[in-house]
Amino acid sequence: MDRWWALACVPALWLVLAVAGCSDTDPMIKLRRAGAVIEHDDERVKVERVVLSQSATPDQLDEQLKDLARVPRVLMLDLSGTQVQDEQVKQLAALDELQTLDLSDTAVTDEGLKVLASLTSLRKLTLSNTRVTDGGLSEHIPEFPALETLEISRLKEPQRESGVVEGGGVLEKFFSGIKLGIDLAGGANLILEVDQGKLDEQEKKLTADVMSQMATSINKRANPGGNKELTVRPLGTNRIEVIIPKADPQVVEQTKRMMTRLGSLELAILANSQDMKFQDLVRRAQELPDDKTRVITEVAQQDGSTRSRVDGAWLPISEDGRDVQNSTNRLVFKKRPNLQGQPVDHVLVSYEDENLRVTGEHLNNVYQTNDENGRLAVGFRLNYGGANRFSDLTGRNEPDRAAGFYRHLAIILDGEVFSAPTLNERISDSGQISGDFTHEEINELIGVLKAGALEVPLKKEPVSELTISPTLGSDVQKKGVAAIGIASLAVVIFMIGYYRFSGIVAVV
Repeated sequence: MDRWWALACVPALWLVLAVAGCSDTDPMIKLRRAGAVIEHDDERVKVERVVLSQSATPDQLDEQLKDLARVPRVLMLDLSGTQVQDEQVKQLAALDELQTLDLSDTAVTDEGLKVLASLTSLRKLTLSNTRVTDGGLSEHIPEFPALETLEISRLKEPQRESGVVEGGGVLEKFFSGIKLGIDLAGGANLILEVDQGKLDEQEKKLTADVMSQMATSINKRANPGGNKELTVRPLGTNRIEVIIPKADPQVVEQTKRMMTRLGSLELAILANSQDMKFQDLVRRAQELPDDKTRVITEVAQQDGSTRSRVDGAWLPISEDGRDVQNSTNRLVFKKRPNLQGQPVDHVLVSYEDENLRVTGEHLNNVYQTNDENGRLAVGFRLNYGGANRFSDLTGRNEPDRAAGFYRHLAIILDGEVFSAPTLNERISDSGQISGDFTHEEINELIGVLKAGALEVPLKKEPVSELTISPTLGSDVQKKGVAAIGIASLAVVIFMIGYYRFSGIVAVV
């Protein structure tokens, strides 16, 4: 009897072991543990979107792509900003139903593009800031059977990488292998300066380490894929020098916007005049003088000292934040002077618990998506610590539906309230930033948020800007070569004319 009982238990034991081990073999679970964002359709039949983490190392990314190849019916894949290489692109051939692929800000080249032509269902491909060349596009794009949309910008040409003038011939051979400065190759030299007014307002101090970190952060923003010849270095105690070779004016302007934007993100709760728990904060905020924006409480420490705790702050409303003022609930607004002394609409933000502040440091991923109205939007997912904070923050501010009372979340970008969505329920690890974005604005915002906030704010406009067009640089090179040729010929003629036969021997 015992033997039969033991035999009967074997299938059950096998089932238990299989269930226990499924989490180690299920590719979806493994991808989520690695920080990937996975979105299903309502019936959970198809995987509508997969976004792999930009922080993954090449080895980790290789493992994630192998797991992804085992996931059936993937429709959209976002690899932007990752360290994906041409060799790893080959693993995407298993995704036979893939319709949308984003490879922007990666090191993929013409070889990788050639491999992607095997994706027979691919309809949309994004290749902004890759190493794919115009020649590669001309050769391989016609091979894509179903491609409808191709998004490209700032493609990297091999000729420009080495500073060689287009057109070949004598100039190409002469300048081959020589790294040219912007005076010859064209480009821009920018001097960026720390905004001292905003720095004093934030009560931050400048150090050599801070300026070094600033240079690193700016370089990461302007060169996310690491495939540009860009120089970023501290200059003095409060300035950053940026050299952008071989860049046209449009690229320079876009790079300036990305570099000078603070890039900070914060999620908080907007104060409400109807809410009893905000009554004291509203009263104290209304009593602040115009030169003060934060409501501060001095908190006693165990050692007898005190520290400052920020309970709330008046923040300006972004020009794109018109929906904030259109809120049906009684948010607290006030006209206050900005740094230039001009009256600007501000709204009162509550920081009810400093341990629940959610910032850009808690971002795990940022990606392009669409809002409920079909407009372009920025989606974001928080890491484990940020998700816990966000869940507690929104859980404390859930609506009173019986009374018809709803609180508003404040999405704060660069110290300005950008939007104020209504909180309908507790939110854990994800959210969305909506607005009237263009494709260019979306890409800039995603790039800035991925790179992280600057340590200190910069002035919007450079204190010094020198721009030389590539055409002028090319002209300088041609004139330089011509001058060398004429001078050399003059020396030869002089040697032969003056020294006769000896001159010929010397020249030869």
